Amino acid sequence: IGFEVSEATYSWLLAFPVIYAGFFLMRRRLPHFNRRTPFADATVGFGGGVLGGLSGVSGALPVMWCALRPWPRAGTRAVIQTFNVAILGVTLVLLVLRGAFETQVLWAVGLSLPVALLASRLGIFVFRRIPDTAFRWLIIVMMLATGLVLGLREIT
Repeated sequence: IGFEVSEATYSWLLAFPVIYAGFFLMRRRLPHFNRRTPFADATVGFGGGVLGGLSGVSGALPVMWCALRPWPRAGTRAVIQTFNVAILGVTLVLLVLRGAFETQVLWAVGLSLPVALLASRLGIFVFRRIPDTAFRWLIIVMMLATGLVLGLREIT
């Protein structure tokens, strides 16, 4: 399944995390709400799936959405990790079925996997030592960094 996205739409998709994070970093307190929002949850999930297939950043929208919830950091982490594993797993299967993996891609994956595993261990170390509020701010800062890196990559 494939579809084309205009360059302007793609630019907005890359700019959105920067705008979102910039807005919330200027606030003293993060907003949050407790009510159930199944339609909004599904919309965020759909958008995250589209972004995952489009650019590999499936977690961007769910991270932003979860930052607005007053959940403990373990709950937020559980939602984001489960979502990413599911969406990126489906994307991986679809890419394999389409024959998208060449030898060069497999080499890049093999080289990056040890670094990703080390970074994961570092993330777990930090996660265990920060309070819930710091975690919420950290994911917003990481969203800003992700948006800036992706934007810089597109510019260069």
